[in-house]
Amino acid sequence: REKQVNSVYEKALMQAKHLVYDQGKSIGETLEKLAKISPVLFDRELTLEELEGIKKELDKNQDHAFIIASREEFKPWIHTIDTDGYYSKLYENFLLHQQKFPPNVVKTIGVDTRYILDRMGNPHEDIAFRKKGLVVGHVQSGKTANYISLINYAADYGYKLIILIAGVHNNLRSQTQVRLNEGFIGYDNLKQEKVGVGCLT
Repeated sequence: REKQVNSVYEKALMQAKHLVYDQGKSIGETLEKLAKISPVLFDRELTLEELEGIKKELDKNQDHAFIIASREEFKPWIHTIDTDGYYSKLYENFLLHQQKFPPNVVKTIGVDTRYILDRMGNPHEDIAFRKKGLVVGHVQSGKTANYISLINYAADYGYKLIILIAGVHNNLRSQTQVRLNEGFIGYDNLKQEKVGVGCLT
C-alpha cells in the first residue's frame, strides 16, 4: 500500500515539474490542474499532504551564481546561433526527472550557463580567443552540475572539441567520469550500457 502511494506521488511530482518547466505554468495553476486530473491520471485524488509536498518541491530555489567577469568588452553571440538545444535539453530533463532537481534550480543553472557561454569565444568565427574561468563553491554546491551544463550548452552552440581535466587522483577522476557519462555522454563503456541522458533518447 505504501509503495503504491509513493509511486503516485512521484508520478504526480514528475507531471508537476513538466507543467512548470516545459509549459511555463505557475505553481498555483499546476496544483489546481493536478487536483483536477489526478483521478484520471492516477485513479485517485491526490491528498492535501501530497499536494503540499509537491508545492514545497516546486517552491525550492537556488541563488544565481556570483559571477566575476573582466571589464573587457565582449560581443554577445549565442543569440545569433540557431540550435535545437539537443544536449542541454536532455541534461535538464536528466536533472529534473532522474536527479530530482526542482524546476527553479534547473532554470537557474541554465540561465547562469548561458551567461558564461556568451562570454566565451564564438566557435563559428575564425578569430582566435583565450578565455579562462574558475568555479569555486562548497562541497555539494553544484559545481559539477554547472560545468557539465556548460559542456552540454557548448556542444549545442558549436564547440567541436571539449577537454575535461579531472585531476591526478584516480578516485576523483573516476567520480568525474561517472558524472560526465550520466550528464553528457549517456553511455558507460565499462558496463556497456546506456546511462543518464542516454536513457532519455
